Amino acid sequence: MPSRPVRVDAVCSPTRNDSPGQFRPITKLLYFTVRIDRLLGHSFAAGIWAYLLISVFSLRAVMPDFRMLWRRLSRLEAKFKKVHVRVKTCAESIAFFNGGERERQTIDKAFSDLMEHEWDRHWANFRFGIVGECSCHL
Repeated sequence: MPSRPVRVDAVCSPTRNDSPGQFRPITKLLYFTVRIDRLLGHSFAAGIWAYLLISVFSLRAVMPDFRMLWRRLSRLEAKFKKVHVRVKTCAESIAFFNGGERERQTIDKAFSDLMEHEWDRHWANFRFGIVGECSCHL
């Protein structure tokens, strides 16, 4: 049975794209730490690492869960659009059966939920932006 040739690009492509993204920042950190250590001494290198670690952990502590915020936003927008389209589609039936007030309450509820979430999302971004700006200017 003849063996099939191995395509090198199929084997190397997945790792080729990931390697620079993972190793380059680490090697730069190590290189510049060694350079600063040699030029200015251990205390400056330790101070820079302390600043880096404190900044990273403080930002992680106040960073909102953006994935959850965007998922909830998408879900609430979809719900509001669904209710709105339903009212547009069934407007004649709603008017005939005097259901305008009930539909208004449904739409108002969906809209207020959406706007409340938008407020929460913008407030979370604002708080995270303040901490991010403060850590950049120290």
